[in-house]
Amino acid sequence: MGKHPEAIEPTAYDRTFNLLYLKIGPAAKTGILGTKYEADPRLVYNLGIYDIAADELRYFFAPGTERCILHLIYETEYNDKLRRMEFSESGTFLFNNYDLDPREQSDRLFVVTQPTKADAGELWVSNRRGEAPKLVRTFDLKMDWRIDVYNQKLLFVEVQGAVAQVHAYDW
Repeated sequence: MGKHPEAIEPTAYDRTFNLLYLKIGPAAKTGILGTKYEADPRLVYNLGIYDIAADELRYFFAPGTERCILHLIYETEYNDKLRRMEFSESGTFLFNNYDLDPREQSDRLFVVTQPTKADAGELWVSNRRGEAPKLVRTFDLKMDWRIDVYNQKLLFVEVQGAVAQVHAYDW
């Protein structure tokens, strides 16, 4: 990953699929003497996915890739009381997530990135183990995008003047 030492920080545990997600990024010198290296939480270049049962570590992106990971999103459980799915992150990007019938968690993992030398965002989808990640779309970071939980679609809304376009992708 470039000229900097790397740091690895456990970030999330997925009990349903028995996976540990690891943020991997450049290390920054810390401490009074600047002799200790710790992960810079602002820069996450890769995602390590450790399958605990299989004792296997997989990387979401190829080594040397420099993308800042902005969001790591996956379903965590069905909430009986609220009749909705809960996610690893919450935000305005979750849409149509109410009055849902009970169901098992999806095996989908959504990773939103920003290449280090670009102003655009990228939305990647794979299974929870990070196998065969697929770039769904590159988009302007100001663009409105949503995860439609009920319809299991990714929605990107483009507005140019008085004209709107919605691009929908199944997940």
